[in-house]
Amino acid sequence: MTTKQTVLNYYSAIHAENWQDYISDKLAYGFNSAEQNLGKQDYLQGAGNFFNSTTNVELAHLVVEGDKAAVIARYTAKSPAGATQIFEVPEFLTVRDGKIVASSIYLDGAAFMAFIKGE
Repeated sequence: MTTKQTVLNYYSAIHAENWQDYISDKLAYGFNSAEQNLGKQDYLQGAGNFFNSTTNVELAHLVVEGDKAAVIARYTAKSPAGATQIFEVPEFLTVRDGKIVASSIYLDGAAFMAFIKGE
């Protein structure tokens, strides 16, 4: 499977509940940092919590070069009060053998938490 197809399949799977299938056991993960010093369990927990607060994701931009992909993902989030807001999230991925082996995600966590809390 190509890098592009793996990335497209991964984002399509986010709300189909099988997105974890595309994450390597040896994932190197960075949240709001180019340093990828977190691992798969950190990613599964953080991404899972975030995805549970979203109703849709679309790829606004996708650039692939070899095993690397740069994405601007546009997530529609829904607060417990029922409000919706779009968050554009830059994500940088490395893919090998049909699995994401490295991920750096840049999300305004403060803005997201304020939205969820209704602030």
